[in-house]
Amino acid sequence: MLTTTLILLTALCWGEAQSRLLYQVSVNFPAFGLPGYRLSENFQNLGLSAGITYPFNPNETTGLRLDLGYYRTRAQGSSLYVQSQFSLHPRIGDKLEAGIDLGAGYQIVGAAGPGWVRDTEGQWHKQNNQKGLFFVPAGLHLGYRINNTWRPFVQYQAQVLLGYNEAFPVFPVHLLTLGQTFKF
Repeated sequence: MLTTTLILLTALCWGEAQSRLLYQVSVNFPAFGLPGYRLSENFQNLGLSAGITYPFNPNETTGLRLDLGYYRTRAQGSSLYVQSQFSLHPRIGDKLEAGIDLGAGYQIVGAAGPGWVRDTEGQWHKQNNQKGLFFVPAGLHLGYRINNTWRPFVQYQAQVLLGYNEAFPVFPVHLLTLGQTFKF
C-alpha cells in the first residue's frame, strides 16, 4: 500500500501524468457474510468512497488505484478505510469493460455500541469500540465507456478483514458499488 501511495503521489507531482489520472466517486452498499450470500441485505447499509487510478497503458485497461471510503452498518457501526488495488479492466468491444481488482487495505472499524469482554474470573468489562484492521479486497467490475471522460460502473467487492475478534479472526464483508470514473 505504501508503494501505491508513493507511485500516485509521484504521478500527481509530475505535470504530464496528471492528465492521465482517472478519478472515481461511488456509493457503496456493504453487508457482512459470505460473498454472494443474501445480497438484498446490502441495500440496508450505505457508504461513500472516492479514489484515483494511475493507468499503466494508454488504453487505461490496467492501473493502480487508491481509494478512501466510509460506510456505516447497523450491526458493525462506522468504518473508515483506505485501500490500494491493482485493476485489470480489458475492453469488450468499443464501450464495455469488465475486469478484476485485487489489493490490500487498512480499515478502522467502530462498533455500533460499546463492546463488552468477559475476563477469566467471569467479570464483564467495557472495551474499546474501535479497532484498526488489515484487509484483502477483491472485486469484479463492469463498466461502460460513454466517452473518454465519463465511465459509469458497477462493482462487487469482497473484503476479508483480518483479526476482527477472537470469535471471528477472519471476517467477510462484501460491497455492491455504483460509481462513476472520470478524467479531466
